[in-house]
Amino acid sequence: MKKAIFLDFYGTVVFEDGENIDKISKIIQDTGGVNEELFEYALNATGLKPEQVVHIGDSLSSDVKGASALGIDTIWLNRRNREVPKGVCSVGNLLEVFKTRFFK
Repeated sequence: MKKAIFLDFYGTVVFEDGENIDKISKIIQDTGGVNEELFEYALNATGLKPEQVVHIGDSLSSDVKGASALGIDTIWLNRRNREVPKGVCSVGNLLEVFKTRFFK
């Protein structure tokens, strides 16, 4: 079972303090969105390794791509029931997350 979930960063306890949220906001502003730099920051801030984390995000192009590039497992929050690319774990709502292979 994974030890942490990065849920679009703002939804996780790891980033409740203002300093981390400010840093995350600056990274997003400076780089134009969610990307590898943001995931690297999150890993460094938590002291976790990519294999200890699963990221849940609603953007296939930035959330899934960015996290996967660093070896972080991902769950695509696919609320619009779009076609799921091969190899991507997808759920239609957050309750389905706990039915994925990451939480068995």
